[in-house]
Amino acid sequence: MSDILKAKGNEAFSSKDYTVAAELYGHAITLNPADAVLYSNKAMALIKLSSWKECVETCDTGLSNSPDKKTKLKLFWRRGIAYTQLNDFKNARDSYEQALHNEANNSSVLKSIDELNAQESQFKRSHSIEEIKSEKKPKKDNGLKNIPIYEVDQLPEEFRDSSSKPSKKSTTTKQTTQPQPVQSQIQVNPHSAQIPVSTNILSKPSNYPEKPTIHQLLTISKCSVDERPFAYRYLSSLSPEVYKAIFSGGSIESSIVNFILDSIIFSIDAGCITWDYIVSLLNTLSSAPRFSLISMFCDKQKLFKIKEGLVTLDAAANIKSKEVLQKWNI
Repeated sequence: MSDILKAKGNEAFSSKDYTVAAELYGHAITLNPADAVLYSNKAMALIKLSSWKECVETCDTGLSNSPDKKTKLKLFWRRGIAYTQLNDFKNARDSYEQALHNEANNSSVLKSIDELNAQESQFKRSHSIEEIKSEKKPKKDNGLKNIPIYEVDQLPEEFRDSSSKPSKKSTTTKQTTQPQPVQSQIQVNPHSAQIPVSTNILSKPSNYPEKPTIHQLLTISKCSVDERPFAYRYLSSLSPEVYKAIFSGGSIESSIVNFILDSIIFSIDAGCITWDYIVSLLNTLSSAPRFSLISMFCDKQKLFKIKEGLVTLDAAANIKSKEVLQKWNI
């Protein structure tokens, strides 16, 4: 019975239905908990679902069942990928080293180690400012005052109306106040968008930042189903140059990329996007930090839909987009 469930899990995985695949492998494990291959298969499905902690636990259990050399390599490798995504670089490196004990020149593991080194360097650079701030060095009082600088998305309430005088109570700004991640006073102007305007999509006004941060994009990607058409239209109005600036300052997330792919598909179906914009945007995303690792978790089915959509937009686009789609392994 466990073999039947395993086979059905393999079919679901091949169909990119990773949630069903993980469940089927889990049921097979219940019936045959000593089969380490089932844990390896489930771990791969969990990677596709970005379930990093559960993937680590699954790999640990599989490794405790005395797997053969080939399965042991896969379990250590997949555990290393999960630890990397959790920014647990020490355990990730240990896992990859254990994998190489089973096959010293495994190309997949060696590539993952390169990606681990790149992500670790990026992580350390992004945290260097916090480390500098945490250092306490005695300074002589030279009569100068340190004024904290805060990065916000909009002016504080007391400064929005120049005709009103703020009260003494309102002039005190608390350092614990956090800016709203998505809301902004800057309204997206549909007439300045990079693609044609579709009035049925813009039937409801929306306020989004002109140049969002990665955190804001992540928040937008979690919007409700009712808000998605407006979010898709907004994402497709951002120029590739804006995306390049966003991702040059931090690590790209697979959930954000998949949401951007959704926005492209939505705009193709709505007839409000051009093929050259799509090609330019895919090129920009493929040059983002850690793209080679993140592309492993992108929904290939969405990319195939975009590829088909390019042909409907312009027959010549199929040839001109071939090179960029190869970067996405399509």
